[in-house]
This record gives sequence, C-alpha cells and structure tokens, in this order.
Amino acid sequence: MPGQHALEQLLAFRPDLPILVLSGYQEDAIVQEMMRRGARDFIQKPVDAASLLAKIAGLLGSAPKPPGD
Repeated sequence: MPGQHALEQLLAFRPDLPILVLSGYQEDAIVQEMMRRGARDFIQKPVDAASLLAKIAGLLGSAPKPPGD
C-alpha cells in the first residue's frame, strides 16, 4: 500500500499534480483504485525509456499550472 499512501499524500499537498502509476499488473485492483482516486495515467512495467518519457511529457503538457506560476 505504499503507492496508495503516497498518492493520497501528494494529492493532499497538491491536488493538481499529474500522477503516473507504474505497475507490473495492468488489471490490478490497486491500480484501478489509484486511478479512481486521482492518478492521471498508468503504464505497465517493464517500460522502455521512450514510452515513459512520452507518458510524462503528455502528463506535463496537460497539467494545469500551479497557482503563482
């Protein structure tokens, strides 16, 4: 459950933070719950660098700017 706890803590601190879940299990109930609770995207392990970078770029491109920026 460390990932779920981290998700809650990060979103409590900054609700607009685009969170990417990495897991070895695509249909895992925990992954589905994390997506329901606010994670923005998912990528299955193992992942190659190009796919990971593309997911991150997509999330950062769609993320709202934090207040004060």
